[in-house]
Amino acid sequence: MGRRIAILVALLLGLALAALFVFRTAIVELVIADRLAARGVVVGALEVAEIGLGETRIEGLRLGARDELAAREVRIAYELGALTRGRIEQISVEGLVLKLDLTGAAPPLGSLQPLIEVREGNAAALLITTVVTDSRIEAETPLGRVTVALDGEAWSEAPGAIAGAFSFALQAAPGRLQGAFDIIRAADGTATGNLVIEDGALALPGAEIGGLRGEAVYGLFPDRAPTVDAKVSAARIALPEAAFEEAHLTLRIADTRATLAARMSGADRRWSLALAGTLDDYLGAPEARFDLSALATAGAALWPLLALPEPSAGRAAARLTASGRLAPLMELGADGSTPAQWLARAVLDGHLVAELTGLAYPGRAEAVSGDLRIDGTIEDGAVTFRLPREARLHVNGLDPDWLREIGLPDAVIPLLEQGATLTLDGRGRASEPALTASFTAQVSARNGAQVETASRIRLGF
Repeated sequence: MGRRIAILVALLLGLALAALFVFRTAIVELVIADRLAARGVVVGALEVAEIGLGETRIEGLRLGARDELAAREVRIAYELGALTRGRIEQISVEGLVLKLDLTGAAPPLGSLQPLIEVREGNAAALLITTVVTDSRIEAETPLGRVTVALDGEAWSEAPGAIAGAFSFALQAAPGRLQGAFDIIRAADGTATGNLVIEDGALALPGAEIGGLRGEAVYGLFPDRAPTVDAKVSAARIALPEAAFEEAHLTLRIADTRATLAARMSGADRRWSLALAGTLDDYLGAPEARFDLSALATAGAALWPLLALPEPSAGRAAARLTASGRLAPLMELGADGSTPAQWLARAVLDGHLVAELTGLAYPGRAEAVSGDLRIDGTIEDGAVTFRLPREARLHVNGLDPDWLREIGLPDAVIPLLEQGATLTLDGRGRASEPALTASFTAQVSARNGAQVETASRIRLGF
């Protein structure tokens, strides 16, 4: 009798073990789904395709009320002895798609937010070495959708810290970036790392930038603004009427101050631009100071930007300094607005100094030289300007036929064709829909003859 009972128990145990083996994947699926449901996570799909002595494979994973997380395949590697102590060696995820909402209208992870709401300082303890391949992050941001293709690995670092290294390819409405970054996140939430841009292109309002390369060191902090020390170069920058063949930019951000230095030039060295600027409270309404210098010689592509006709010889140099308050940077380009509309909301005081040296215009003048100073302000969408002192332009070799074309009397032409000095003084205001200005001009011929005129103009735009 006892022997029969033992055989029956053995059979029942064998059947139970066989049932556990046959239905092991379904049982694991139920356990995982139950654990996730206990955290308030909706399981859209989950198939345990294989359970082995050293690895479990999950396929077709979809989590969240709106499928905020999906993965083509998840492999969980372990050692049986360590698994009984709750230790997993590695998780490999292929074909991950993670949807984020960074607009501030909802939790970043949506219905999956409970998965990362862990006790402070315990995040690293929950992180298992994780490898992601062929993965993608889709983020909704205030500036539109951003998609990031991601490959790399994250792991536990020092006690309470996590680290990772990834390659990425970012696509957004303004353009694309490709490169790599690493990160170390400490237990207190501080994150530091390095970023390398291997290639990139941006389509900004009024400019197209290509051949982007650069590197940066960054820091992210839970209780203060981030820090950035970056150097970026661009192989080409195309503007509506000109193109830059080379550009270098240095950006430093610390606390609430951002400093920027940029240098741009043509491959033939016929022109150059240099910019140095500082923004205080750059995350709010920035207080700005900047200094812009430009140099162009004959044949340069920069002349349309200087609002001057292109000469056959000579050079022009200009320097613009300004300071004041800008509109928030996050509003630049928002809602389809142009840079000019954004700049119209600024309050700025500026000073422009231009120096012309030997500019030659065949068929008009052999040489134009002189200097010009303008003080200006931007406020309430309007630009006001004035000449703080008389501007003087010296013109040599005026062409008589051109003087006749612009309507000068024949009696005046012999007085001017050998050369003259033009003295200007005036002020004006520009705001939609027109520019108005009043100025006085005096033309002095070489023989001492003078002509003086006062004018007022109004141009619609």
